[in-house]
Amino acid sequence: MMKAILVTGATGKQGGSVIRSLVARNASFEILAVTRNPQSASAQRLAKLSSNIKLVQGDLDKPAEIFQSAQHVTKTPIWGVFSVQAVAINNEAKEETQGKALIDEALKHNVKFFVYSSVDRGGPSASPTNPTRVPHFINKHNIEQHLIERTRNTQMGWFILRPVAFFDNLTPNFFGKVFATCFKTALQGKPLQLVATSDIGDFAAEGFLHPETYGGQGLSLAGDELTFDQFAKIFEQETGQSIPLTFRPVSSLIMAFMKEMGYMFQWFHDEGFKADVAELKKIHPDLKNFGTWLETESAVNETECSRGRLVVREGRSRYVGDEASVVLGDKINELQEICDRSSDEESVAYTTITKMVTPSVSSIGIFGSDQSTNAVITYAECLQPPQVQALWDVYQVNVAPMIAFLHKPSITSLVCELGANANLQLDTAQEALILAMCFGAVVSMTPQKCSFVLGEDHDTCINRYMNCVRQALGKASLIGTQDIRVLQASVLFLLCLRRCGDSRLVWAEAAIVVRVAQRLGVHRDGEHLRLSPFEIEIRRRLWWHICILDMLCSEDQGTDPQIHPDMFDAKIPSNIDCDDLTPQMTVLPTIHQGYTDITLCIINCEVISNLYWSGKSLHKDAKQVSSFEKGSIISDLSDRLEAQFLRKLDIDSPIQWLTAVIARLMLSMAWLVNRLNAARADQSSNTTTYDEIFHMALEILKFATLLQNKETTAPWDWLNKTYKHRNVAAFVLSELCVRPITPETEHAWEVVSQLCNQWLSEDSQTQTHAMLHKPLARLMERATLARKKQLESQTAVSAVQISEMQRSELIRGAGNDVFLEDAESEFSFSNLDWLTAPLL
Repeated sequence: MMKAILVTGATGKQGGSVIRSLVARNASFEILAVTRNPQSASAQRLAKLSSNIKLVQGDLDKPAEIFQSAQHVTKTPIWGVFSVQAVAINNEAKEETQGKALIDEALKHNVKFFVYSSVDRGGPSASPTNPTRVPHFINKHNIEQHLIERTRNTQMGWFILRPVAFFDNLTPNFFGKVFATCFKTALQGKPLQLVATSDIGDFAAEGFLHPETYGGQGLSLAGDELTFDQFAKIFEQETGQSIPLTFRPVSSLIMAFMKEMGYMFQWFHDEGFKADVAELKKIHPDLKNFGTWLETESAVNETECSRGRLVVREGRSRYVGDEASVVLGDKINELQEICDRSSDEESVAYTTITKMVTPSVSSIGIFGSDQSTNAVITYAECLQPPQVQALWDVYQVNVAPMIAFLHKPSITSLVCELGANANLQLDTAQEALILAMCFGAVVSMTPQKCSFVLGEDHDTCINRYMNCVRQALGKASLIGTQDIRVLQASVLFLLCLRRCGDSRLVWAEAAIVVRVAQRLGVHRDGEHLRLSPFEIEIRRRLWWHICILDMLCSEDQGTDPQIHPDMFDAKIPSNIDCDDLTPQMTVLPTIHQGYTDITLCIINCEVISNLYWSGKSLHKDAKQVSSFEKGSIISDLSDRLEAQFLRKLDIDSPIQWLTAVIARLMLSMAWLVNRLNAARADQSSNTTTYDEIFHMALEILKFATLLQNKETTAPWDWLNKTYKHRNVAAFVLSELCVRPITPETEHAWEVVSQLCNQWLSEDSQTQTHAMLHKPLARLMERATLARKKQLESQTAVSAVQISEMQRSELIRGAGNDVFLEDAESEFSFSNLDWLTAPLL
């Protein structure tokens, strides 16, 4: 019969290595992997290694419950136990208490073989009697003694592993720098023994497989013995870079603050590990030295952006990105509880509103909401199931094809649940998300459709749902939230609010959303954080929509964006339909080669990352991209998008036709801006060059007109009309001020005047306060006057006769805003608005 082995610390370095070694040996054991959270991504990945692995929920503070949980997942008696405890800096007695209690519980359950991972304390002969002065070394010595004494005259055998310092301490983050710096400064040229945690797993597996050989033994484990200079030289040979260090005062301060660490490095210097490496290699020829470990297992080549940790607990998350908090958070219990403490703060935030004369920022939405009785009544009315279902139906048709970060199956399930039970109590995050969805649906409807669905005029409904969303975000405590659904609600709300709200306020509020996203770690790619495939993909979609929101808002106000490529590592979403993503999936579905509901977003992401951020590094020494280089980038991107997406679109499908037009408009705009910049830089540019640019600009405006008046794309008119290429129109108007009246310029005037008048009318109605609204109106007036004078004089001036100096003077126009010659942000950002804005 197959024996069962209970492995503690299963998702940690040592426990995980034991399980992997057993699986690699095809050992005939049922492996009971103990973890605090069997649903975590790391636990689920572990379980997939073998059908013999079964997850057991447990806490080392409660060993009896661990054995009880194990008996629920297997009927096989537990034959062996692997025991390892984490160092508890703030509670020195905890490690020893846990270790001894697990031994006692194992004896109660008639365990036959117990493998304990301790620490070397001076070699095989000295370790049994040398507790040292290092607190956690003392704990392990006491646990060893307890194991030996308690198993005397029993049937439980034991095998004690005494590893030295871990290669794995050389992590690609602050802790790794501190470890290396302490090694250099504290040991002062003396050697240090190190071992790979994977080798610890190999020896533990051998112990379980051959208890007759290893029973009753203690084995000190090391794979290499190096001075710091040797350590650094091997590192540079294997990686091509210098070993990362921190400032010496920093490491000294940490050793002084964390006395455990200070004592340990002092012991390394005074006494040191004394495992017999040569003898160990005879037992285990594949024992890794430092060079081998660097080649096969090291994470030191990971990007610097990968530092940080995401604390996840019960659906909440909190990202810690500064290096000191990362390393101390692993050691200090108070920092490990940030999720719990912040959760308590969230739970009281809304309940205190009515008791406070001046509410806290976190309790009033993004910037404020009406907390009056009437507002609360309206809030409840907006969550009536029939209205929610009707608006969800509208949202799926009008909004979902363009904003693709909500998981539609999850929202559908929630809406159906609400419809089946009108008294269903939604949590604050669900309320915010549902109301933000409803707001998006209301904004997307025509006045006639709104009256039919909700029975009220459009403006009234927009204002009602806008206030309800703000109230819901206040109730959910957006600024202090650790729930990604609240962040989703805020991003959706602001993307839709740009259609009808004050763009200045949206711009300011978007900055807060970026900060909240950073706080939740959404800017970090989920692969680095070891999240599930579903979470990885959903977070990527959300982050890139935040990038788009940030860019759109920045363009509206003519400012630099808050997000830049150096501050995140979240990858572009995969081309997979939302309906194919499930929370239970263990791997991503096959990536589609054609259109999906995320394709338009991906195209935007590609344009952002390849064109908009190209040459825009914040580093002062970063190379600026020339017009020629930018042209090559545009050409390469165009070819890639054509091959990957555009050629595969079905233009008979309205949404796919719309995607193709938007994509080609963005690429055309990129070409236009690059050609104009090149022409301005090249003093030899002639009228022919400007004619080409003028013709392309006119074609872009024609496509923009078509985009806003095509009957088959009517469901998306509400956002198509936000594609206001104001900078392109400004260029065409400026050219019309200096070009003679010809059939071509007459046609151009007809196109641009009709489009600009439409935009100006819409802007005045929505009061969005777009940056170029007033300058464009003034330029329209100037172009009208110029044409009037030309018509009155009936003088046709050949464009060839206009000198470049005259052209520059006329374009600038004394007393008028500069459209083409000033800051790049005023022209090169095309204001494709909504989701398609990012261009150069």
